[in-house]
Amino acid sequence: MEGRSHLLIGLTAGVVFDSFVHLSGDPLTMVKTVPLILLVKKAVYYFSVGFGALLPDIDNARSTLVH
Repeated sequence: MEGRSHLLIGLTAGVVFDSFVHLSGDPLTMVKTVPLILLVKKAVYYFSVGFGALLPDIDNARSTLVH
């Protein structure tokens, strides 16, 4: 698998998991006003999920993280 597929599958799993467990806070569609801390939590969560999804590919010399 390439980095794109790792990232796509990882972020898809992260979105599904977050929709059930709400690790990053309330869904954006459920709040009347969007506080900055909620956006920061979601950004940190999805960045972490994306980074974690790319880690299995790090042993490849042509991986996305190495370039």
